[in-house]
Amino acid sequence: ARPRQHPPRLFARHGSAKVSLPGGCAIGARPIDQHLKGLEAMGAKIKLEKGYVIAEGPGNGGRLRGADFAFDLPTVTGSENLMMAAALAKAQSEMPVAVFDRLVAANLRSVFLVTRQFAPAMARRGRGDIFNMSSVAGRGAYPGGAAYCAAKFGVAGLSAVLRSELKGRGVRVCCVYPGATASPSWKGSGVPELRMMPASDVARAFVEIYRMSRRTVVEEIVLRPQRGDV
Repeated sequence: ARPRQHPPRLFARHGSAKVSLPGGCAIGARPIDQHLKGLEAMGAKIKLEKGYVIAEGPGNGGRLRGADFAFDLPTVTGSENLMMAAALAKAQSEMPVAVFDRLVAANLRSVFLVTRQFAPAMARRGRGDIFNMSSVAGRGAYPGGAAYCAAKFGVAGLSAVLRSELKGRGVRVCCVYPGATASPSWKGSGVPELRMMPASDVARAFVEIYRMSRRTVVEEIVLRPQRGDV
């Protein structure tokens, strides 16, 4: 289980956050001490009080600042939380190289590695479908999103190369650009769920594209909330 609210997004909106301590599941406990150490490295003031984590930004509610940080041990979603915090921190032009590398590894290198494992077999068989998940951030950049946007633009480029290489081998390649989608990662963001797309709609788009005739390929699909980006 992860915290029901994400301190990085609450910091972005309010300069402070108060969230309940997470529990665990049948697998075991989910400690967040490494998460908190990372936030402290970025200037957050952390205290535990009556089962809650209370965090204040630097200078009584200011924005977090970029920092170099290494976990002492493996975490559950620790990298995710600190990456979100780093993307919202000050001095984006001075983003730590380690943070940039982690974001690119999570969002682009992972796609490349999975593709290496499955695409050759599809090509040998003469049939297959590859759906690569980019983002609307892979079509239009935004301030503070250097690493994330670069990675998602990279997914789009990788997908275009795969399409060029595999179109004669019976393998269809589709790059998906979803906007804000209701999911646990948006908990505590302050964005109403009805303002976002349901995850089931994104999944349905995949299924409908897959069901098309093998003579047809959808190379790209952009999905956004009806009212536009959040």
